[in-house]
Amino acid sequence: MKVLGKDAVFDRVGSPYGKCVGEVGADGSCATVDQRSIPYYFEEKEEKQCEINELTLTEGKVYILRFRNNETIKWAHVKVDEIGEGTLTFRTGANYAPITACQGDVLEVYAGGEIPKVFDGDPDAIERLYRGEMYLETEKRFAEGDR
Repeated sequence: MKVLGKDAVFDRVGSPYGKCVGEVGADGSCATVDQRSIPYYFEEKEEKQCEINELTLTEGKVYILRFRNNETIKWAHVKVDEIGEGTLTFRTGANYAPITACQGDVLEVYAGGEIPKVFDGDPDAIERLYRGEMYLETEKRFAEGDR
């Protein structure tokens, strides 16, 4: 798949509303002018980053976090939605509500498939984190509906 950079333009075959108005030839030949829709433009989005415990976090990337939420220490496999001024907004699953935490409340960060020692040798616990469950370290259990 080719990723278009800033100011790159391409013509989409068919209507921008999903109606098919023609086909590109089997040999990859271009559609006729009548079959093309208006050009689309892509702009590069600025990647916001922050550093926590000597690891750089980037919006849109996935990590395992150990963080403080009120008086409870939690572990979660998260996607970082937004990096704000001193805050992180993340979610443990696509359909879960976002969680916002102060960057100072993030105690540990693991990236790139690195497994925290607390879960080493327990593949079931890692699978549960990957499914969006949170581990409550203070209570030594997985959260059950009390996310």
